[in-house]
Amino acid sequence: MSAWMSALRPSQPATSDDLDPVSLPETVARARAVLGDEPTAWAIQRSKQICDTYEASARADPTITVDGLDRVACEAALLTVLVNLRTGRAEAPAPPEGFESVRRAVRQGARIETILRVVWFSHTTVQMALLEVLSREVPTERLADELRAVSEGLFEFVDGLVRELATAYDQERAAWHGRLAALRRQTMEHIVEHGTAPEGSEQLLGIRLRGDHLAAVVRSVDPAPPTGWDGSVTRYVAAVSATIEAVNSLVLDQPDGSTVIWSLSAAPRDPVSAVTDRVPHPPGSIVAFGPVGRDVAGLQSSLLGARQAALVGGQHQSEGAWTYDDVGLQAVLLADPEAAGRYVRHVLKGLTDGDAKSAMLRETLWAYLRHGRSRLAAAEELHIAPNTVAYRVRQADERLERPALDDPTPMVVALSLARDFPALLG
Repeated sequence: MSAWMSALRPSQPATSDDLDPVSLPETVARARAVLGDEPTAWAIQRSKQICDTYEASARADPTITVDGLDRVACEAALLTVLVNLRTGRAEAPAPPEGFESVRRAVRQGARIETILRVVWFSHTTVQMALLEVLSREVPTERLADELRAVSEGLFEFVDGLVRELATAYDQERAAWHGRLAALRRQTMEHIVEHGTAPEGSEQLLGIRLRGDHLAAVVRSVDPAPPTGWDGSVTRYVAAVSATIEAVNSLVLDQPDGSTVIWSLSAAPRDPVSAVTDRVPHPPGSIVAFGPVGRDVAGLQSSLLGARQAALVGGQHQSEGAWTYDDVGLQAVLLADPEAAGRYVRHVLKGLTDGDAKSAMLRETLWAYLRHGRSRLAAAEELHIAPNTVAYRVRQADERLERPALDDPTPMVVALSLARDFPALLG
């Protein structure tokens, strides 16, 4: 069995997105070593097609939900089952990507029935595709035996996969909804809302509430975090702890990411800058830091600041680190996006067009005002001549309905918002 696998080739034309693997490198490497490049590429492309087809079905049928859909797990499972068919190994363990998918599904509230529905949909689709290839490639006298062997191999794999994922789901759900985790989240929300800690909070949370604290929100840019994201967050928390010499730390998982709290023995001079300068954020993540705060009231302030900074980071829709000190004012304004947009359009009236020249004038005026009206400093930042700065500032001032230089603070705020969030210009 399996000689026919050499006929598995990706359909053409195939884009790079179709053929770029998303599962773990070791999963892909093993598949290429056992199957070869072309069958591996076929599986990668086919898994994406399966997910696209399932999503299309969900859009057409309101009884179908995509909560349990995960291309990473689908791709890894297809690669693994093909390797099993090639090697004749019937009871290989489920790929690790499947368990990470279950972990995320539990946190997002997906039911086990939804996850298993995706598994069986994928199984049926793959089986039909492989049977079509077998019918073309296998001689008639051997076709019945090959069809039976492939069908049995696929069923054995998916049956074992379903059992393992169901067990993992139950275990993860018990942990996620466990009393300790629930009480910790409840206690933290009490601190955020009231600025006080219920009795026994230190023992429950496992951190010291006296002294200095630093809070951060860590979220994935993509609603479906990349493979290995949980592990990268764990390593990041440990690296930050070492950098700021934290006494201890607490990670609270939330549906949309994690909240992290570090307790400090003595606050460094600028712990947030130390972290952002020396510790790379996890790939594909938004990390938002609140200000360092003392005791319970300071912890409340740090948590609220981290959440507000995360609001700004989320608007950017790109990975990076944001601090409350840098984006606190933006966070206040973006709490009401419609009001922020009205404010930007009011202050910058006459300079809100989306053309390149208007953007250039806004950028120059922003640099000029931010550097305390220094043409030289603005020119150095923008890599242009000081006279060019003066000329552009004059042009911007002529376009604006309100004087740009009489009251620079509102102008700097509006220009900063327009620069980072162009959609506010209308």
